[in-house]
Amino acid sequence: GAPPAPQRAASAPSAKAKRSRKQLGRGGHDDLMRADLEARDQVRALYRVVDKTKEWAENNYYKRTLADQGPELIPVNAFWRDFAEHLASADDRPFLSGQLVRATKNFAEMLCALALLDLPFEPTTPATELTGARMTLRANTPLVCFHEQVAEIAADDLEDRQLGLLVSQNYFRADDRYRYENNECHDKYVEGEFLVHTVYQCQVVLTNPGSAPHKLELLVQIPRGAVPVSNGFATQDLHVHLPPYGTQSIEYAFYFPSAGSYAHFPVHVAKHGELAVFAAPRTLQVVSRLSTVDTQSWSHVSQHADTETLLRYLSEHNLGRLDLGRIAWRMRERSVFEAVLALLTQRHVYAQQLWSYAIHHAHVEAIGVYLRHQDTFLRGCGLAIDSPLVTTDPIARRWTQHLEYAPLINARAHQLGAQRKILNSALASQYQAFLQALTYQPRPSDDQLLVAAYYTLLQDRVGQGLALLDRIDPDQVTGQLQLDYVVAYAALHRYNLDGLAHARALALRHREHPVDRWRKRFASLLAVLDEAQGAAAAVVDADSREQEQARLAATEPSLDLRVEGSTVTLNYQNLASCTLSCYRMDIELLFSRQPFMKDQSQRFSIVQPNYSEQITLPADQLEHRFELPAEYRSANTIIEVLGAGLRRSQANYAHELQVRMIEQFGQLRVHERATGKPLARAYIKVYARKRGGAVEFYKDGYTDLRGAFDYASLSTDELDRVEQFAVLVKTEQRGALIREAAPPQR
Repeated sequence: GAPPAPQRAASAPSAKAKRSRKQLGRGGHDDLMRADLEARDQVRALYRVVDKTKEWAENNYYKRTLADQGPELIPVNAFWRDFAEHLASADDRPFLSGQLVRATKNFAEMLCALALLDLPFEPTTPATELTGARMTLRANTPLVCFHEQVAEIAADDLEDRQLGLLVSQNYFRADDRYRYENNECHDKYVEGEFLVHTVYQCQVVLTNPGSAPHKLELLVQIPRGAVPVSNGFATQDLHVHLPPYGTQSIEYAFYFPSAGSYAHFPVHVAKHGELAVFAAPRTLQVVSRLSTVDTQSWSHVSQHADTETLLRYLSEHNLGRLDLGRIAWRMRERSVFEAVLALLTQRHVYAQQLWSYAIHHAHVEAIGVYLRHQDTFLRGCGLAIDSPLVTTDPIARRWTQHLEYAPLINARAHQLGAQRKILNSALASQYQAFLQALTYQPRPSDDQLLVAAYYTLLQDRVGQGLALLDRIDPDQVTGQLQLDYVVAYAALHRYNLDGLAHARALALRHREHPVDRWRKRFASLLAVLDEAQGAAAAVVDADSREQEQARLAATEPSLDLRVEGSTVTLNYQNLASCTLSCYRMDIELLFSRQPFMKDQSQRFSIVQPNYSEQITLPADQLEHRFELPAEYRSANTIIEVLGAGLRRSQANYAHELQVRMIEQFGQLRVHERATGKPLARAYIKVYARKRGGAVEFYKDGYTDLRGAFDYASLSTDELDRVEQFAVLVKTEQRGALIREAAPPQR
């Protein structure tokens, strides 16, 4: 190459250079960028290997697997209580709730909450007015407003407190520990009498309000006359490390076997062997019967209240806070059992222990409810049950799930051997699980017939898939959108005008579907139908490898040569001219040395042709015919054409096919020679010569209604080892021919 230019000392730019740079600064950069983008658009993409087959599942919630879509995903809280009250009321006002901030556990809950709020998508700015320290806000549309303010409170006389360790000691019943005020939970401490034969817990809370940590020794013991329970103790020494500003809670349980007055030595806290702090001592009064009974506690109502009081309590309180198992002993009485279950059913609450008494009473309806909640038992009975007591759906119970597989390209269109094999292991496993579920039913439902049609079409068992679709009652299918798509797709394989018209009608019905994925699918179907009727290939989804490859293939220059007697036929696409060359040859000798005559004809590219001529190709045609020069019509000749970097050659030594090989994208198009009409269902068999010389079967199949076939794509890595393709194109009435092609460049 030329040597580098010598470096020169920097000099001041000329006036002309200054003007050029100034012009470039004003708008030159935009022009350069525009020209660069235009140049990039002219660069054609190369062949893209088909993506690996992936397993796809429909999600009801964003990025949540089937196992994560249980009722615990969106828990009950104050926001959903407000929504339930709004539905129950006859109020026509928009639904708004200040509890929106509580519905923020995950993305699914937040999205559902926002969807239910009657807030506008585009809010208007509210009018505000300030009058001194008071602000007035007037909203033009519904809104949720959060605000906070500083309010004045009365100052109480506070006793001077010495900073140091704080300790408290309180008691509560183990079976009645909490009380609720304003939907907030508080410990329910016992201040008065203690009841014999009742388990109590003592709670010791130690607090460090200072910035220094403490290593402490605690002495705790149960009251005199008490008996420890729950792996408790009578007396115990505890060592506690209390961090700065930390709190430590200690609980222990006991009960009193007899009534009386008992002293309780309180907790004592020491540090380095010296007493630091202790709780106030207390004498506990233990009685056989309480003088004052908390009749509003669940502990009392569940054990002592009459049935009417019990039902009223259940209807007025939050059932999620109650241990419903405490009234299981009441379920032996059938009238109580039916009344309690009716109330719980109305409140949408299920308690397994209570419903289990349905078997005791032989209550058929309640037994069905009980069995529907025994998932482990039902799973052991099989994938599907249909009985008067319970009916199970494996998909509704999340035992099985419909899965899709894409992209998936099968190598064989026909069964090989005595048994059909599914080479994709994931699809094979899913298909076997689906068939196993069907064995538990006397007949498949219409939804299951649709799933079966999908899996058979996925295996290229088109005839069986069409037969399954014909058995479906459309009115009984849950997913009408999915049914329309599968029916429209399958209609492309019927190869008749009625089927194509039906496919177009279904696709037009969903052309404006709001979901992008489904709108693109139906638009792609319309594009295929339009192309089959002669329209140009269109790209509906820019991310679709198949559509982009088809568009590039439709605009890529292609050239094919056919010699019959003295007539040369050029089939071309996106080509304006080519060069014709003729080479005389000893065909018998060449064929004896190399059966692949095309390979042998490639050698003539380095030999001076005996004849050469420039051929102009008509722009409005796909085929051009002309006669060979008179001196080459009866000679053994290699005919070669060159155009747009493409070279085609053939030995001059009978069919009605017009085949265009688009090597860059691994596709071919088959047309009828006389009319140019696309030939559907032409059988294509492809062999590949691998690196090393081995020749093996690669794939086969049929052309679609556009006469198109992708001979290079497979859901494996076989293409990486292919050196050359040999392609057989065979029809029943228009003969056959063989073409060779190189693998697509990547």
